Amino acid sequence: MNDDALLRLLYTEADTLPRKTADAIVARGAAIVPPLVRVLEDRAAWGADDAAWWAPVHAVYLLGAIGGEQVVRPLLRALARAHDEDIDWIYEPMPSILARLGAPAIEPLFETLEDDRQEESIRLAAAEALELLAVREPPRREGLLDRLAAIARDASRGDVARWVAAVPLLRFARPQDRDLLSDLGRRQEKAEDGACFLPDSVEESYRTGPDLEDASQDWMTFYDPDQIAQRERENETWEPEEGMDGGQEDEALADVLEEEGILDHAHDATCGCGHDHGAPGTPFVNTGPAIGRNDPCPCGSGKKYKKCCGR
Repeated sequence: MNDDALLRLLYTEADTLPRKTADAIVARGAAIVPPLVRVLEDRAAWGADDAAWWAPVHAVYLLGAIGGEQVVRPLLRALARAHDEDIDWIYEPMPSILARLGAPAIEPLFETLEDDRQEESIRLAAAEALELLAVREPPRREGLLDRLAAIARDASRGDVARWVAAVPLLRFARPQDRDLLSDLGRRQEKAEDGACFLPDSVEESYRTGPDLEDASQDWMTFYDPDQIAQRERENETWEPEEGMDGGQEDEALADVLEEEGILDHAHDATCGCGHDHGAPGTPFVNTGPAIGRNDPCPCGSGKKYKKCCGR
């Protein structure tokens, strides 16, 4: 099958594209990157209400699997668009995808993190990618963490840049970062626009110690036959609520699949904010402005709202 025929399948197979087809596209390597990037730039596909809606999702996954410097910035643009359109199938695995790109992703990720024009959630996704990269690549770890700490310590920067840069430091709980993190946590207690983390999160991080387990997702399991079969079963039994548009239906179904463990958005029952989300009756009550699902949780846990008190 030639490249054009393979790429057409991205528009017709929805979420049932076979693993052998995905592998065949990845095997084309750098030669197929430009046409995959064109799929990412296909505005009609992003707004489609049929199988073509999945084409950008496939393009993200396949570009991530191919890797290389030329895929980094197209993927960052896709991250921003997925955030704007609330497409979890792209937004959720993107930190893992970017982290696995390794060294070519580092500078663009720092640029995104430090860009005050970017939405805070996008900057947090970049920070998460750098965090995962630091876990995956021990030789680069201290250099990455030192650079994040320098941003967090720089009082000439805006608060968001400092707070976002500090979030990955919580995971590693380095002694030299403790005072910095505690200070930033206290500053965020007084913030009117929410927080990335609070002093309790800092104390919890240092109480439990460094977490060096690689928690990145293997997004290519999306194409495994058992995953496809499970999604098909869920599609057969799930019905959208009345009045939902196509994007809302996909988002709601993604939530169902996450609850079933099919969509790999692993999270703990207790997020670190003090609320046991595995038990009923303990929700976080937000009395401030409306919170986006991908925004930092206002409880200060350092997690996204939908993975914390918004569950």
